[in-house]
Amino acid sequence: MNSSLFALLGSALLLAPSAVLADSSPAPADALAPTRPWVVEWAESSCVASRQYEAQGKPITLALRPSPMGGTMQLILLAQRRSVDAYQGDTTIRGGTGEPIKSSMLFYPIENKTNKTKVTALVATLSAAQFHALDGAQWIGFQGHDLVQQNFRLTQFSAVQAKLAECLVNLKRYWLMSDDQIRRIKVPPITSNIMGLFSSNDYPTQALRENNSGTVGVRLMIDDKGVVQDCMANETSGSAVLDAMTCIVLRQRAKFKPARDVDGKSVHSYFDQRVTWQIPG
Repeated sequence: MNSSLFALLGSALLLAPSAVLADSSPAPADALAPTRPWVVEWAESSCVASRQYEAQGKPITLALRPSPMGGTMQLILLAQRRSVDAYQGDTTIRGGTGEPIKSSMLFYPIENKTNKTKVTALVATLSAAQFHALDGAQWIGFQGHDLVQQNFRLTQFSAVQAKLAECLVNLKRYWLMSDDQIRRIKVPPITSNIMGLFSSNDYPTQALRENNSGTVGVRLMIDDKGVVQDCMANETSGSAVLDAMTCIVLRQRAKFKPARDVDGKSVHSYFDQRVTWQIPG
């Protein structure tokens, strides 16, 4: 995740509570009620919607972060839990009357640089189809690990999705991804042998132990200096740790010559890459 929710740039839009969305499946009795309105943050390289809840007297944040092209949606929880090392766990996501969604979830510690508190981030990446199966739900629940056994009441779910879609329109224009902006790029960002950046030593230990493999499709945001400003899976491998390691390697090692527009000026742009992880043998 790009510096977590704590350091996002740009404006924030509050969605105050209003009518509950219609759904034939009411929220479970133990579902947490929100303590604050939705906040939609328009950052330079991402769009994030978040809402705060409270569990056992401690704040817990539920957040949504769509990929730039809308192929995936990250479901993010920020919670004050015991300190953990980064690892991957299985979770089941439920919402409304839809079928349960089996997903891989990444757990890792982060620090809120504003108030120096430490929290655990929990991130699951769903395909767009999986996420839209939750449309209209009054609640969403996570089950499968002692760190994530929680149900959350949802209101204004459709409204917040609409605001995220609006944010993505602006994001794509800024990074020259929209149809009318792509034509401005005369020379795309250039790099060499991007797959050569990966080695067998990069294969996550847990993924090896659990025999995880798969293909990740990512979109990199390349600024006008050729620096990778962000990376997010638009196609998940099904393994949270493989998705994360793909972006870690590319953000740390990939070097680009920036894209140039029709006037020869360096401009913001993007680069798509698919990475296949296969267990060495």
